[in-house]
Amino acid sequence: MSRSCVAEWPPGSGRECGAAVQETGQGGPWCPQHRPRAADPAPRAMSLPRPATSTVKLLVSLVDIANAAGYNVPDKLLEPLALAALDPSRYDNERVTALESIAMRYAAICKLVLPLKAKERRVRRLLGVTLRASSDEVKKSYHRLRRESHPDTSKDPGTADRFDKIMQAWSEFEQLPGDYTRLIAALMRMVK
Repeated sequence: MSRSCVAEWPPGSGRECGAAVQETGQGGPWCPQHRPRAADPAPRAMSLPRPATSTVKLLVSLVDIANAAGYNVPDKLLEPLALAALDPSRYDNERVTALESIAMRYAAICKLVLPLKAKERRVRRLLGVTLRASSDEVKKSYHRLRRESHPDTSKDPGTADRFDKIMQAWSEFEQLPGDYTRLIAALMRMVK
């Protein structure tokens, strides 16, 4: 028994196509031209090879940690890591492992610097100077504040507390390491 296509042809005409239909077991009496197509499969998410995925995670955490510490990840380290993450075949495993090791050390140094930076911000705020002020400017500000808030020279009631805070801030400032960038620069010399 022969069947004919029931698809509307031409579209909007209200008439059926009428072409002969071959039984294919795919359901519905449609000719090959009007057979509904299978739904396109959902696009698959791009999956990176395993090593590249770990490199991407390392890269993201490295950038976050460095930004929190107030540093930018140097291009000398960032670029090869990004390229290794995007195209794992670009570098051999030894090179990628070396880059990841350096990135982890960089992140560790940034994590060490982070609390020191916070302490330095607090101390400089108490001493009334900006983060960009040189150590000479900090020293001048300390001497000025110490002179103004000394309990023997000022009769204000909160002067003694303020004087103690300034003295504490100065002793903390003297204990801070001078330049964090030397630590970072020494690490970056290791990147080839």
